[in-house]
Amino acid sequence: MPKQVGILKLRGKLESFSFYQSKDGYIVRRKAGVSGERIRRDPAFARTRENGREFGRAAKAGKLLRDSFGKLIHRVSRGRVASRLNRLMVAILQSDEEHERGERRVEQGKLAWLKGFDINEKAPLRQVFMAPYTLRYDRTVGVSTIFIPSFRPLECLKKPNGATHFRILTGCAELDFTEQDFVSKQKQSNWLPLDEEVGDVELFFGLAGGGDLPLITVLGMEFGQLVNSEVYGMEGYNCLGIVGVREGQRS
Repeated sequence: MPKQVGILKLRGKLESFSFYQSKDGYIVRRKAGVSGERIRRDPAFARTRENGREFGRAAKAGKLLRDSFGKLIHRVSRGRVASRLNRLMVAILQSDEEHERGERRVEQGKLAWLKGFDINEKAPLRQVFMAPYTLRYDRTVGVSTIFIPSFRPLECLKKPNGATHFRILTGCAELDFTEQDFVSKQKQSNWLPLDEEVGDVELFFGLAGGGDLPLITVLGMEFGQLVNSEVYGMEGYNCLGIVGVREGQRS
């Protein structure tokens, strides 16, 4: 997209051009020459309509996932989560081999591609937390488990300057992309000193037993600083990543 590079930074409209400020700087955009009504009805724009329907489904899927972990994401996000996740959801939707173009669905695509997605791209989980962990699912009884063996934080965590404590953030969500609904469980540990060994950590999430919807598991770390006997959270250094994806039953 064209950017304004001159001394004068314009805002507003001038003939068929719009000037505005975004996160990427000052942008200029030209008004489209095709009416919305023509795009909706003209057979020549059938492919455009197909793309629009699929992008809408992908955007709704991304929002559903963000909403399911809203509290955790709010504490970790550093911006651009929605746009990055939407791009990934579009790719997952396009991997659906069961439906024709224009009718493809996220839940029929390769949801496993979500694994490794970081909420804070400037603090990837795999670069912040280097201790081993395991995930277990038991759909019969509806239990998801994260197990982290004992570890030494100063050896396994890349802490920011000034941090004295940390806590573990976890969550598991069952997503219904068709009905735009979810069931989510989120947990966090107490503040833990960075200079003390952490014993085994085992976290259980109870979900509906026997379900056939996709399950998404996230894991992250939040850092804090001890000031006058109280720990205060530190923004900008926290991480949260998708560490587990159990695809649902395909229709």
